[in-house]
Amino acid sequence: MSEPTLRRFGRMMGMPLGLAIHDPLPSATLDRLADEAFGWLAQVDELFGTQHPRSQINLLDQGLLRPGRADPLVREVLSTCARLHERTNGYFDMHATGRLDPSEYVEGWAIQRASAMLTRGGAGNHSLRTGDDVSTCGRPGPDRTWRVRIQDPHRPETLAWIVSASDMAVATAHHAPGDHIHNPRTRRPASGLASVTVAGPDLGVAAAYATAAVAMGPAALDWLPGLKGHAHAVIDDEGRCFHGGRVPGVLLLA
Repeated sequence: MSEPTLRRFGRMMGMPLGLAIHDPLPSATLDRLADEAFGWLAQVDELFGTQHPRSQINLLDQGLLRPGRADPLVREVLSTCARLHERTNGYFDMHATGRLDPSEYVEGWAIQRASAMLTRGGAGNHSLRTGDDVSTCGRPGPDRTWRVRIQDPHRPETLAWIVSASDMAVATAHHAPGDHIHNPRTRRPASGLASVTVAGPDLGVAAAYATAAVAMGPAALDWLPGLKGHAHAVIDDEGRCFHGGRVPGVLLLA
């Protein structure tokens, strides 16, 4: 794999960010594109970050801001999350933890938009990651694809899956003691599936589907195959592995 022409790190909504660009652009252009992408992600953090007391999500949750007066981006996200709630039979729920928190969708949605900004700016070969969610665009080198490594939740030092991806989003959700994914029907922490990875064309949607599957538990093994245009890989609480779905641009290597 060729070395990136630019690598940049940061944080958004408490999660680590990582950007790698593999386009032979002038240094000034690369820096400008990275600044624009990270500036957009900082804007998202201020609007949606639950760790910011005056974020619009916190103000909405506290009843201090009416939905109709929220920023258009916030209204867009809340509308999309409502549709995802329906698509997932209620298992993707912004209120699953007892408060308004669309973070599981927002992080992927914001990364997807930042990726589109980079492509429009001429950096069409890049990967952009936040936590366990990755947007891949183009290729890291001639005849190569991006390799997204998924750790085994039962043995963190071991890789459970390697996803080969090009122009595709890969999102992973997992549950562990202290995690914030809850079953919205029981309001209890999710159980049954230790890790769910979903690959598809949109990172926000893939992340929402992965989160819903973890919240759903073992029943998700029947639900995931019905997601058209998506592939999935699952590890349950017993360490058993399952995978399915075929998507152009995605290949499960391990």
